[in-house]
Amino acid sequence: MGGVFTDRFIVQCLTDMKRMGLSSTGEDKQVYDNARVLIALCKCLVNLQTFYLTLQDVPPVKKGVPHPRYFLYLTSFTAKDGSTTHF
Repeated sequence: MGGVFTDRFIVQCLTDMKRMGLSSTGEDKQVYDNARVLIALCKCLVNLQTFYLTLQDVPPVKKGVPHPRYFLYLTSFTAKDGSTTHF
């Protein structure tokens, strides 16, 4: 499942439910399908970790102040003269 937080939590299934146990020896397709999903998740986690390790200029979390990571929309911009306008 995957989720985002906007003004509320939104969670959706990204794949069907995967059964990991084997009940017979003739379930090769299921094993390979599960392996493909797990490999994809592993690669995604590596990419996500790399992304977060290379982030720069992340403001600290302050009590009572909304952190920008929760708001994907612009709340300010910096003009060519260096002045910042908040909205």
